[in-house]
Amino acid sequence: MKILSVTSLQVPDVKVFRNARFHDGRGYFTEVYRDDEILGNPELKLSPTTRFMQANESISKGKIIRGLHFQVNPNLSKLVRLIEGHIIDVAIDVRPNSATFGVASAYELIADTNAAFEDMVWIPFGFAHGLFILEPSRVQYVQTGYWNGAGEVSITPQDSTLNWTYLSKDMQNSIHTLLQTASMSDKDKAGISLTTWKQYELSSHLV
Repeated sequence: MKILSVTSLQVPDVKVFRNARFHDGRGYFTEVYRDDEILGNPELKLSPTTRFMQANESISKGKIIRGLHFQVNPNLSKLVRLIEGHIIDVAIDVRPNSATFGVASAYELIADTNAAFEDMVWIPFGFAHGLFILEPSRVQYVQTGYWNGAGEVSITPQDSTLNWTYLSKDMQNSIHTLLQTASMSDKDKAGISLTTWKQYELSSHLV
């Protein structure tokens, strides 16, 4: 794995890793993940005991929204990569005492096998994660713990208190269009608001 750059997004805890690909006449090769490159990266300041425990994949039709999800106990961070398609990857700060509580960070990912690099988005614990799918897409991510339904929380993407203003106007327009037209699961439609989340006992785990 050869990390070319690490860029902070709108809320600096959310990062984009740019990973090199090595092309020749046959195609390309890349190391998708290495412990020493990710766990030892000074930008993340991870505990030396951190381990990625589970890998997930989703295939989505175009014009859908997945999320916004996060988990407490065990606390999960995620490293997200796009294999096929076109998405906006979204992270909402859900740390109740954070100065950027409710602020959205987002990054547009477009799968391009001809590119000399691949971008991956780091979603740390304390952020709700969502996939805003613009075209049919396949997404993979690894996470630092096992899924636990009892600790999972869903924030509705349609919560009017979500703060999208840190994003570019073009990205805001794409997101608002999907919020009005995209398909969502019943579970995600039933997600709670940020105001309700702050009243949950679980919210005290996020500082």
